[in-house]
Amino acid sequence: MALGVGALHHLEKGDMQGVTAILEAISQQADVMGAAVFDREGNLLAASRSMAPELKGERQVYTETEGKGYLEEQGERRAYTYIAGIPDASGQVPWSLRLVLYERSMLPYVLQARNHILIAIGVLTSILSVLVIYVSQKQIARPLRALTEGAEALGQGELDRRIEIDAEGEIGTLAEALNRMAVNLETSNRAIIQSEKLAAIGQLAAGIAHEIGTPLNVISGSAEYLLMEAEAGAGQTEELKTIVAEVGHIAGLVKRLMAFAWQEEPRIGPIGMADLVESVLALPRRQMEKQGIQVEVILAPGLPEIQGDRDQLQQVLLNLIMNAWQAMAGGGRLRVIGRHRAESGEREERLGQDRRTPSGWVELVVEDTGTGIPAANLQKIFDPFFTTKEVGAGTGLGLAIAHRIVEAHGGRIRVTSQEGMGSRFAVLLPTDRGGRGND
Repeated sequence: MALGVGALHHLEKGDMQGVTAILEAISQQADVMGAAVFDREGNLLAASRSMAPELKGERQVYTETEGKGYLEEQGERRAYTYIAGIPDASGQVPWSLRLVLYERSMLPYVLQARNHILIAIGVLTSILSVLVIYVSQKQIARPLRALTEGAEALGQGELDRRIEIDAEGEIGTLAEALNRMAVNLETSNRAIIQSEKLAAIGQLAAGIAHEIGTPLNVISGSAEYLLMEAEAGAGQTEELKTIVAEVGHIAGLVKRLMAFAWQEEPRIGPIGMADLVESVLALPRRQMEKQGIQVEVILAPGLPEIQGDRDQLQQVLLNLIMNAWQAMAGGGRLRVIGRHRAESGEREERLGQDRRTPSGWVELVVEDTGTGIPAANLQKIFDPFFTTKEVGAGTGLGLAIAHRIVEAHGGRIRVTSQEGMGSRFAVLLPTDRGGRGND
């Protein structure tokens, strides 16, 4: 600083003797070999006696106020040369300084710089180590632990278990694959169980219907004979009519049991959705409207035909409509929606099975604004003999039969409901027979 201020004072006055005196004073320090000042064009203006002989003919052009230094060989010695611009009062840089130091004088600065560098490297290494540990824990160790725990849970039969991992790359892909496998296993398991349950109940229903059928025919025939023999107005006439009516009710139940047990294969033919819906609604629509139920039919134009059993699919749609009707005793709105869908919305792969995917689907939706289905019952409503109706008001076979018919057509039936808000049944049917594959 003293060098810069003193030299600037004499330089601005053009007093080169004063500048030389300052440079000479600086050169007397033990670690300084010499100093010199150059003008803007690089011409030597002044130098200490120790450097003057060496700088004859030397030029130095440097107009930066920020200095720079470098090591160089001077005979048998190594020296450190530092150069910097000298600005004037206006901020211009018309002169430059050269200061030459013995190499040994730079040792403390070199050691200090080395220590700073080593400390910085140590701090940086520590930070990087912490970051590596953190990233490894978050991106590798934890996800792998979650994968291991999830795989063990699946192996123990917890098919509803899902692996929640916020990771990308191979670990994230593996987690998604395990979750898809769990979904497929759960779906297949629920289906391999439902089929066994239906088969067992079907055998039971067939046996019950066979055993009940003959006694019912005897009772019904006897009651009808006695009713014909009874005189009009006789006391036992009403009782006999009640017997005949109740026997007819039981016979209807037996008929439904047999329909459930027989598992009749669909008789395939082309079916138009508009005709199917209108034929089913023809009878109940007027009665529902009298009871304050608004009926809406919304069919997308150009719905493709499906290949199926018309009578069976009429039974499915009628069951859904009747259930909706009974859920709206105080009035409401029934909507029947038909639309075309390019996909079923579900994965068609089933572990080890080669299933052909239909080229398109028709979706029939029955929505109501009725009482809804409690959440606890949603998983049971397709089970045979499950009903929430009063004794004698329902058999619990309607939805089970509908489910079986839709599955036999290679379709899907799904329900969503909220208690007090109504229910929505969606039936997906393939427009071709691809969904059946070679089952």
